[in-house]
Amino acid sequence: MPSNTTTPARAARKFKETSIRTGRKSTSPLQYGNRPVKSEQFSDELDAAIVHEPAAQDNRYEQIERERETLRMQAAEMKELQIIENLRHAEAVRRAITKRTSVFETRQLKSSKEYLTRNCKLQRPLKPVPGMKVVQELISDNYQTQIQSLEETCENLQLEKVSTEIRIQSLEKTCQDLQLEKVSIESWLDQDSVK
Repeated sequence: MPSNTTTPARAARKFKETSIRTGRKSTSPLQYGNRPVKSEQFSDELDAAIVHEPAAQDNRYEQIERERETLRMQAAEMKELQIIENLRHAEAVRRAITKRTSVFETRQLKSSKEYLTRNCKLQRPLKPVPGMKVVQELISDNYQTQIQSLEETCENLQLEKVSTEIRIQSLEKTCQDLQLEKVSIESWLDQDSVK
């Protein structure tokens, strides 16, 4: 292509430089999308976009807040579910430990019982020891003394019981006499009031 040929790009650049240098405004129509528009129409649409920008920002802020609230609720639900799961796990562990402890204690008791039974069967009878008979007689006498003392205490308590029953009967008789006397006095007062 010859150097003196003017391409559209060169023409546009030259026109822009001339407009900046001379201060003249472009008289070419503005391109808005794929259609030419007038400067006044473009200015009106730009003003409308500027006016609606705060409302769009407010809507965006509200949407962000709603998303944050949703995330908070989801996090709280997940935390609650995690706590419930931890509690279930702890309960399962506690039951397992209790079951193992019960089984272990049962086995221990069974082993102890078997051990004592085996020892009792294997234990030999005691050989007679000198003086053992005297000790046994002393222990027997001591037991007999304690038994006699307890029997005497029982007899004394029985006598006291009989005495208490007699006293109760006497008090009941006194109460009956007082009740009759009360009825008699009330009857006498009623007759006196009639007169």
